[in-house]
Amino acid sequence: MNFTIKTATLATLVVLTMSVSAFAAYVDEHFNTDTANLAVDYPDYALTGNGSGSVSGQQLRLNSGGSPALGFTTLSTLPASPDYDIRVQLTSTGGTPGNHNVGLFLGTGTPGSMGANDNLIVFHPGFATGALRVQGTGGFGNTDVGFTPAQGVLHTLAVHRDGAGTFTVTLSDGSNPANSFTTSWSNPSLTTFKVGVATVEALSGTPTGIYDNLFAIPEPSSVLLLGLGGGLLASRCRCRRPN
Repeated sequence: MNFTIKTATLATLVVLTMSVSAFAAYVDEHFNTDTANLAVDYPDYALTGNGSGSVSGQQLRLNSGGSPALGFTTLSTLPASPDYDIRVQLTSTGGTPGNHNVGLFLGTGTPGSMGANDNLIVFHPGFATGALRVQGTGGFGNTDVGFTPAQGVLHTLAVHRDGAGTFTVTLSDGSNPANSFTTSWSNPSLTTFKVGVATVEALSGTPTGIYDNLFAIPEPSSVLLLGLGGGLLASRCRCRRPN
């Protein structure tokens, strides 16, 4: 058998090997294990704040008991990287629209006890305008997203962090893909952070925050993965048997 590997492919493999910690750090959580005991079945995460949580129907469900915000976050911070892509699907059921929110947390503290440079990105399912806001450094108040994100429908909240510390958030309507809202804020100090989800009920009520498909990965890892895939494909194409 004649087997040839290009120098570029070897270089890709070497870089990938040196960067194994970056690959181990990404979050790709689909909540596949139903449980009433999050601490046992999801040991890489912490439930903090006021309320309770469980996974049923392969979706995380958080029931806020009021302030402080109830959060479910990674125990470890992600490594510093110039670019990050983070996304989650989320909604709520029950309660009164406008009196509770659901959101995505990025920071070193918790959603209920945020650190100096943390951010909590929230919107209000079932409430006209959605009232999306970013709490924490560089953030902004309740903002009209141009549509009403319905309760009981999973919407996508996606955040991209670039190398300059600009965070761009997009809320996409799960009921109508044509509806989306994008804006940004600046927080250069937030370079390494835990990732998680949150909810809080401001007034009386019993809403349930629902979450699925929590994802976070540094973009350089994506590039390396693509490089590895291309390199291995090139190697495979050069593996041939003699005539």
